[in-house]
Amino acid sequence: MKRLRRNNASIFIFLIIIILILFTTGRDIQELYQNQDQESLFCTIFSIALGNTVMFGSNEDYRHSPSTSFISFVPPQVVPNTINLPIPNETVEVFGQVLVGSVVNGLFYVMGGMNDQGLCYDANSIPREYLNEQDGDLWSPLSGCWDLLWVCSNVSEVIEWYQSHSLPSTINWNCQFHYADATGDAVIITASNDEVQFVGKGNDSYLVSTNFNRADVSSHYFDYPCWRYNTAVEMLGDITSEENLTVTTCSGILDEVHLEQSLFSDIKTLYSTVYDCVNTKIHLYYLYDFNNDVTFDLEEEYSKIDLNSTNYSLQYKLVDKTYIIQNFFPSRSSGELPYVEDIIILVLIISASSLVILFNFWRRRKKKSKSDSH
Repeated sequence: MKRLRRNNASIFIFLIIIILILFTTGRDIQELYQNQDQESLFCTIFSIALGNTVMFGSNEDYRHSPSTSFISFVPPQVVPNTINLPIPNETVEVFGQVLVGSVVNGLFYVMGGMNDQGLCYDANSIPREYLNEQDGDLWSPLSGCWDLLWVCSNVSEVIEWYQSHSLPSTINWNCQFHYADATGDAVIITASNDEVQFVGKGNDSYLVSTNFNRADVSSHYFDYPCWRYNTAVEMLGDITSEENLTVTTCSGILDEVHLEQSLFSDIKTLYSTVYDCVNTKIHLYYLYDFNNDVTFDLEEEYSKIDLNSTNYSLQYKLVDKTYIIQNFFPSRSSGELPYVEDIIILVLIISASSLVILFNFWRRRKKKSKSDSH
């Protein structure tokens, strides 16, 4: 009987170890995220240009509920000096934009977007960096530095802006910012050695960013280089002609590198975007369903907006029209996804272990019965 108890105890301990391994593995990403600020994003971003075609793709990986994801259309307009402008104490005519992001505590946080000049923007999370005080006009950027879409038409102007403005040394620099424009130019703006750094695409047709610092690869989350980066680079490298550079090939890359919610981690790809920089169109996907998308043309969307409206969605008092993304995808509007695969695996492990324990118990009892009968 003691041996029976020891065997059952061993099987039970083995079962607990398996569950703990699964739980710990799943919690790695969760705990990593929770150590970051609410603005941190685990995203895969790429830009690619061949001939006259320029595409910009992004997976927005986040832990918020998918139902908080939004898309906003902001027509060109003159903004008064009653809000925090890139040019303080002046009015400025901002470019039209499409913006995507999440609503957090009632505020609309922009995660990425494209303006009507074809300049695109998104960001991914990296370990925190700090900056020395810089020369130039003081600039207190809005969350994620997306306000450069207001006044910059291309990557060169973005770089010039960073070089001519001073960012506060206290800025929360835990992201790197990926910009691309309609000419095919692209840059990742990050920080290293207390300075702003600019990483271009060199001789490649594409540029990729995930969660390691492109200016200092020793600074990274997860493994370096991560599997998402390797996969994106390999697939982008296979696109060698303009004819093969399509929305479908770009969404296929995003599909291969998306994250799914699991039993142990609520980080997932909330939505994905493929921007056509030349034609200023956005192709929107929701909850990593890449078989269905909604396409928007910026000029068409601007025509639907009354510039005299005072019903602002964004807290920056920009005239806009904002939609909740899931409303465009009714078949995926359930919000949180079930963890079917994880639950099945867990149930199978528990069931198999229980059967082993019961069978072992039955075998021992039968053996003991025979022994007693003799």
